[in-house]
Amino acid sequence: MTIDFNMLENLEKMQGATTNQPSADPSTPTPPAPSAGENCFLDGWTTIYDKNSLDATINLGFASGIPGGTGNLTNLPDLTPYKMLRIKWHASDSSKYYYIDITDKADNHHRLQMCNTTGMTFFTVSIAIATRNEKSIMNVGTCTRVVMSTSKYPTTTTYTNTSVCYIEKIDVK
Repeated sequence: MTIDFNMLENLEKMQGATTNQPSADPSTPTPPAPSAGENCFLDGWTTIYDKNSLDATINLGFASGIPGGTGNLTNLPDLTPYKMLRIKWHASDSSKYYYIDITDKADNHHRLQMCNTTGMTFFTVSIAIATRNEKSIMNVGTCTRVVMSTSKYPTTTTYTNTSVCYIEKIDVK
């Protein structure tokens, strides 16, 4: 395939026109930037756990992350008033945000799943939200690693209380 440099220049001009860059003609208004409340995945979150916080009320004593197999997080704030959880989970060499709807206050079980950067290792951990004594609590289950094999069968390893799989951050909304 050959590239026509005029076509490339026209594409660059079109790309510049779609951004909020000022136009050459001062009489042409620049479209407004999106308001702060327009992105439900980015705005309005409250951090209730962060491993990187130096504040013990935020790192909850888990300065290296909340590991798989921790069980009930009794020192986490009551989740009853909230509708959504945003959990940043780390496994091996990858991290990812997960969004969990917790509007249903019945006991709910969720499974976070992720591959490492090479895609040859699969990690999973269970997260349960339960109501006990009129308080919503979180339970972090065991982390399991499945290594894919090109020659035979996959191998599995269970991790509890290690630095291989852990929660980095929990936000609520």
